[in-house]
Amino acid sequence: MINILDKGGYINSFKMRVTNQSHIEHAGFAIVKQNSISEFTIRDFAHADSLGILGSASSLFIPKELSIALIRVCIHNDLVPMVLHSHTLESIVENDLSFSIEDMSFIRRFAKVAVNFKLTSPLFFYLTEGINDFVYAANAYNCTNQIKILR
Repeated sequence: MINILDKGGYINSFKMRVTNQSHIEHAGFAIVKQNSISEFTIRDFAHADSLGILGSASSLFIPKELSIALIRVCIHNDLVPMVLHSHTLESIVENDLSFSIEDMSFIRRFAKVAVNFKLTSPLFFYLTEGINDFVYAANAYNCTNQIKILR
């Protein structure tokens, strides 16, 4: 089990924005410090709209250049990237919060770029609809959803 500590309340801030603007998808980017093999702490966070990325009711596009910039910051500062994303309540099928096919494609592409830049840390991907959390960790070789956010 991997634990991610959120002492700064970044996840709650993101979820509040998702809840208040539930008609569109949201994204955010965090940098995370690895404390031990199974414990990480969120150090900083930015909402995607503060970086000029706006979502719609059914999609959100994250430019490759932004992914590369996040990966480079993490490499140079021994940090772990975390991409946060939301789905609208209307887009969730049968109360099943999960990454879509498009989300999984983004995760695979992000992991491939990270490997090309020689980032060896895990990559975290967070999903919410404003209520529930789903976190996925990946690298080029495997993935897990055995992750817990600790507030």
